[in-house]
Amino acid sequence: MTDVRGTRVESGEHTVEVRMNAILTRRKLLASFGITGAAFAAAGLLPGGVLEAAGQSGSVGISVYGNGNSNSNGNPHCDDCVRDITLAELRGTPNTSAGYVYYVTDAGQGGHYYYDPGDTSSSDDTGSVVVSSTGQRFKRIVSDGTVNVKWFGAKGDGTTNDTAALTLAIAYTSSISSSSNMPTLFFPPAAGYAVDSTVTVPANIHVKMEAPLVYTGTANVACLEIGGTSSVNSLLTLKLQVQRAVQADWLSENSVGIRLNNCNACDIHLVEARGFTIGVQCLGASTGFVYNEVHLGALTNNKIAIDLTNRNMGRGVGWCNENVFLNGRIWCTSTTNLGMGRIGVRITSQDGTYTNNNNNVFYKPSFELNASRANPEEALPVLIEHGTVNFFTDIRNEGNSPVTIRTKNLSNANELQVGYGSAKADDVSQYASTAVKTRQSRLIEFNAMIFGSGPLHRKACYYDGSTAVHIPGIGFGSYSSANVYPAYQLSLHAEYVAVPSSAYGAPGVFVDTSKCKRFVVKQDSEPGFGGRIFIVCYDAAGQILTHPGGTNPEPYVKTYVNRTVFWRNNYFGGSYSTGSDSVEDLYFAVNDAVKRVRVLFWRGSADLRLRSFSLYALDKYSPAVWSGYDEPAGALNIGIAAPSAGEWAKGKVVINVNPVTISGTGGTYIVAEWRKVTTGSSNVLGTDWLELRTPVGP
Repeated sequence: MTDVRGTRVESGEHTVEVRMNAILTRRKLLASFGITGAAFAAAGLLPGGVLEAAGQSGSVGISVYGNGNSNSNGNPHCDDCVRDITLAELRGTPNTSAGYVYYVTDAGQGGHYYYDPGDTSSSDDTGSVVVSSTGQRFKRIVSDGTVNVKWFGAKGDGTTNDTAALTLAIAYTSSISSSSNMPTLFFPPAAGYAVDSTVTVPANIHVKMEAPLVYTGTANVACLEIGGTSSVNSLLTLKLQVQRAVQADWLSENSVGIRLNNCNACDIHLVEARGFTIGVQCLGASTGFVYNEVHLGALTNNKIAIDLTNRNMGRGVGWCNENVFLNGRIWCTSTTNLGMGRIGVRITSQDGTYTNNNNNVFYKPSFELNASRANPEEALPVLIEHGTVNFFTDIRNEGNSPVTIRTKNLSNANELQVGYGSAKADDVSQYASTAVKTRQSRLIEFNAMIFGSGPLHRKACYYDGSTAVHIPGIGFGSYSSANVYPAYQLSLHAEYVAVPSSAYGAPGVFVDTSKCKRFVVKQDSEPGFGGRIFIVCYDAAGQILTHPGGTNPEPYVKTYVNRTVFWRNNYFGGSYSTGSDSVEDLYFAVNDAVKRVRVLFWRGSADLRLRSFSLYALDKYSPAVWSGYDEPAGALNIGIAAPSAGEWAKGKVVINVNPVTISGTGGTYIVAEWRKVTTGSSNVLGTDWLELRTPVGP
């Protein structure tokens, strides 16, 4: 042992220069004890303290704070106050007659100790109390409330079992903890702190882990427990990380990485949870896991990455409400537990006593659960078994199963929004009210519906008796020209109208785009028979705009990446067409040169089987929509002959758009319309269809 004027020569020890920066000054040293300088001196723990306190030497102030003189080396630390020492030397027979404060220099365990002559019973825990061979108790000075687990012998090499050392560190930290004094348990940077059983940190202790716990045991237990089920953790800052040395087999939900019990208004940073059945469990046990801000890091290779749950521990229900979860990568590697299902976030109840876990918000988590490796089981980002009004926003949905969120039981009004990827809800709850959307779909959160076709198959009627079909409010195009027709050959069915491979007509409408430039087309078609959408662009003079030539020309029509269009020079006078058969919504925008468009539906690789379609304007205007031809009968069917085919209801009316003068016994007349007077497929003129005759002339 040497004083501060000496320099150790052994490897790893401190030089005087380093010691000057490491050792507390005399004034700070006293403040760190948490007692007044006068009382400290009176206790006889400084050189000459008893004499000075009794008035036999200088003042108490000088005893406590010194007289401002430095030693000959300029060191601001008093020469007769602090002494360097190793733990082994401190456990030997150190000289305590001068009332020294001792600075332990062992790597990772360094710090200041003082001799407490009044303590004859405390046990040696290496980190806070050291007992000499003669029974003297030396106690560590904890100046800032931070307790370093290495003080107690934790190695942090990832393999040495640190369970016992961590137990000692936690016991000491707990002993100095109270509701008004919450110390910090500190895990300094290291390879990892290996443990073979659960590490439990009691309530009212901050935790800062700069290296993970590494669970080396074989039992299915929690690696890290924060708090307990009979206490509340309030206003804590927690930085946590755990790994499992051997990947869990996912057969027991008792295998938990981190269990957070009854946290209330805490700031929680989950750096990592790797290789457990449940990565992180947020438990409200007869009280709430509530009002927390949880920062997610890497949650890797867990069957259930995050589990929000509750349980009645005999003191009333628990709950898990009002928490915010930020970011995080929730993922499984390609070789983990092949053929087994995995879940990103589960919101549930352990005992079903509280089924309303609510208003938890997850902002921008990334779910990458590797569905191909889960097959035939499921890789499900979100499962809500017992929860209401929970919200997931801007998530990344990559490499998962088709269903993004599943809700069950009484769960209701939960919402999920996808930033990258698709979204699909499987709502099997009693109150089917789960809402999902993607960032792509946000483009088509329309402001106003400007046109709705209604049920085409119910409004349609034969125009010429049995071939061409007329639909009120709808014009028809022929793929080989730009003409507009009031009727065209279609196939009528009980549930849809069809454009088969043998037909060339396409139903559609015109839209004024002089002010409104962004639109969404929605359609209701038979699955697998969505056909393709064609958009013809016109300028202010009513001329069709052809796609500009040259390298990388700027098109008149742009769409979103999920459904693009291509220029078709020979279709409908020149048009932009979707590239594949689909029933998905089509968002499109036109540039300023386009003053009107014609939107047409036609067959693709398969027939088009269309029930209805609608148009929405995304801008603030409500543009006009029309069929493209004069509609003399408005919403009524028109034709040139009474239908001779099809099944029609009694009262169906067809307006004659090509009346001719006919001479009869009662004078001349025209046939103004035909009216069905029976219901069914019989279409005999004069029996099922009656002519409405209008006299003409004198």
